[in-house]
Parts: sequence; C-alpha cells; structure tokens
Amino acid sequence: MSLTPAERNRWSKDGRLQISGTSKIRRGDNLISLATYNVDAVERLLENPAIVEAWRRSDVSR
Repeated sequence: MSLTPAERNRWSKDGRLQISGTSKIRRGDNLISLATYNVDAVERLLENPAIVEAWRRSDVSR
C-alpha cells in the first residue's frame, strides 16, 4: 500500500494521519522540511489497508 503525496498532505491536514514531528535536511543552500509520522500509526495502516481504502471512498463521496 502506498499513499500519494496529495493523499498524505490532505490526510495530514485533516488529522486522519497525524504528524509526529519534522525533519530538516540541508541540500546546498536549500533547507528541506519533511513531516514525520508516528511509527505505530503507520504500522496500523500497513496492517489494515481497509482503513486507507475507506478514507479514499470518503474523499470521493465529498
């Protein structure tokens, strides 16, 4: 199971996928900030792909 960047952003913003922190990476003059996610929450989604499918169905019906 994989999430698209759009899904990850949407679900992070609406709280379904909770961000646990951020990681910053410097690449030359650029500073890139990445969201990090709770390992237990990610594991739960990997073990239960029906959760992600329900989120996708919910998004389509909106």
